[in-house]
Amino acid sequence: MSDINNLRIILNFGIGFQLHDIRDKQQIIIKGHIFIDQLLKKVSETDSFYKKTLFLQEYDAKKELIDLLIEFNRIRNHIAHEVKEIDDQVLIKWSNRVLKYFSSDYKIRKTKRTIIILAITAISNELFQTLYQ
Repeated sequence: MSDINNLRIILNFGIGFQLHDIRDKQQIIIKGHIFIDQLLKKVSETDSFYKKTLFLQEYDAKKELIDLLIEFNRIRNHIAHEVKEIDDQVLIKWSNRVLKYFSSDYKIRKTKRTIIILAITAISNELFQTLYQ
């Protein structure tokens, strides 16, 4: 197994375990956004999350990855800047779209909360593979 693959597995489980103890779905999104933004620093240290996702085209990123990251950023922005909470169905719909395209090595019982965690680990995994392989 390559060093990059070992790092990917550690990343996948690390994010999953960090998010697993958080009960509030919106807090999971906020924390997940921070993890993903850390990965995106390979693309740019200073640009916004949105601009970094656009730069992923230079890494031959899959269109689905870019689109889902942009949607994730919109969800996070709604949580961070709006008074009204975001509907759980929006979070689950995004999560299911992520899991349709990308798999996660993190195995847990599937609830609404854990499906969101699985989606964040899966999209982080895909982003890592895009940036480092």
